[in-house]
Amino acid sequence: MANTNKVIFDDGKQIIAGDISEALLVLRKQLHLTQTELAKKAKTDQGSISRVERGALNPTINWISQVAESVGYTAEFKFKKNDGGNQNEDK
Repeated sequence: MANTNKVIFDDGKQIIAGDISEALLVLRKQLHLTQTELAKKAKTDQGSISRVERGALNPTINWISQVAESVGYTAEFKFKKNDGGNQNEDK
């Protein structure tokens, strides 16, 4: 089954992001911020932003929330049951 993670912004824009690293990169670019500028706002270091964007660091939910809040966003996560249940049925 294909990965269909959606990132939805308050202004209605939606992107499909494979993971949090891609979502963070898209958010930062939409805000026209450099990694250094985002890091300063989020009270973290530029290296952490870079590692998350490259997929070399898996951030905690608290870290993601801190970064989002630093630029006026709230990070929300939800688990949604798939329609159709288990796709691995024997035939």
